[in-house]
Amino acid sequence: VELNATSGFAPLKLTSLTSMPTQWLAGGEICYKDGTLWAYDGTRNKWLSIDTYSFSYYSTSNSVSGYLLFGGNACSANYGPSIPWNSTIVAISLSSQNWSCQGRCTIRSWGNDIGADLWFDGTAYSYYIDNLNISVSAGDTLQAYIDNVYTKPNKPLVNVWIKRRAN
Repeated sequence: VELNATSGFAPLKLTSLTSMPTQWLAGGEICYKDGTLWAYDGTRNKWLSIDTYSFSYYSTSNSVSGYLLFGGNACSANYGPSIPWNSTIVAISLSSQNWSCQGRCTIRSWGNDIGADLWFDGTAYSYYIDNLNISVSAGDTLQAYIDNVYTKPNKPLVNVWIKRRAN
């Protein structure tokens, strides 16, 4: 199907829905609701926003363990960025200045491990996992935590990728 726009007209307009579709969903369907464009993710079996948002955590120190910084501020079990919407964590990435670091980065909510773990094994400078399906709720805080075991990373940068969740 080819849609051609001419004379300043948009080639496609979706009307806003009052509720999300629930039938004939297999993956790839799109809709517009509450000012957001949504796509049905058939792998995760839920409506997720087309937009993806990231939260970046880091440390400027070598041999890091514990909670990483967010926005220049130290995170703790009760402090981190607050998630503004019901969302799904879809990916985590980690990079470090040292090749040989080994261990685990956990993403926590209110200091509790929520199952979003990224293991790094000392074979690369960067690692990622992009098939996560971890639900978080509006108002939850997220923290990145490096376990105090194995070989700690130097100046790590961790990104958590989320999409808004409609249901």
